[in-house]
Amino acid sequence: MRIKKLIAVDMDGTALPDDHGFTPFTRDYFTKLNQEGYMIVLCSGRPFRAMEKYYEEIGCHGPIVCYNGGLVFHPHDKSFEVLRYSFPYRDIEAIFNEAKSFLTSFMYESFSQIHSMRKDDFLNHYFPENGMAASYGEPIPFDEEIYTCLFECADSYLPLLKSIIDKQSALLFRHWTDCDYSELYHPLASKGTAITHVMKQYGIAKEDVIAFGDSDNDIELLEVAGTPFAMKGGKSKKLLERFPSTEKGASESGVAFELRKILF
Repeated sequence: MRIKKLIAVDMDGTALPDDHGFTPFTRDYFTKLNQEGYMIVLCSGRPFRAMEKYYEEIGCHGPIVCYNGGLVFHPHDKSFEVLRYSFPYRDIEAIFNEAKSFLTSFMYESFSQIHSMRKDDFLNHYFPENGMAASYGEPIPFDEEIYTCLFECADSYLPLLKSIIDKQSALLFRHWTDCDYSELYHPLASKGTAITHVMKQYGIAKEDVIAFGDSDNDIELLEVAGTPFAMKGGKSKKLLERFPSTEKGASESGVAFELRKILF
């Protein structure tokens, strides 16, 4: 099937307005687009296991972007060239050892293993343990590549945490909006590099890419799209200043509504 357009969509706060999943209109319209030759690529900081049900629900037939571009693969096509950016375990261990006195939560994971310093219901929502080999306590090495590492600490410790990360690692540090959690990320990984990789794999030009996002970590995603949109009411002022805004917000099926205006 010829790909009419590549539609790259951030998940939380963009395609997903809340924990209840897609709105009925979004679900039905996304399914229709996937059936009619458009390729919807879901993009998230989440792992695949937390995105798979949404991928299947709307009948996606292309690759998926996990860990904010740290892992890009096709669940049903082994010929797709996987893109991955992993973290050295020695860096994660060194950061933890220096920061553990003020960390209140800490987690890292590979594709099938997850390790936490404690049970964390907040993280378990986005990084569920189901199907994973789970362990707890002091860091332990994995025999698989590590794709994400998350921290929780009080705001007063953020400058110290950043300085520890800068000293110990070539990895970068990003604080999450409106909560006490932060993450490591690879300097070469972003949703933008992920979608660029997908474009090259399928020979898709920039003018045939439509993208939607709501957070600062979606900037690179919107930059590579010929038709970019920041979500109305989104968390990122930078996005809303730089890119056109959707007419409706996430809870109003804003992505699907905008696509219907553009496409049919």
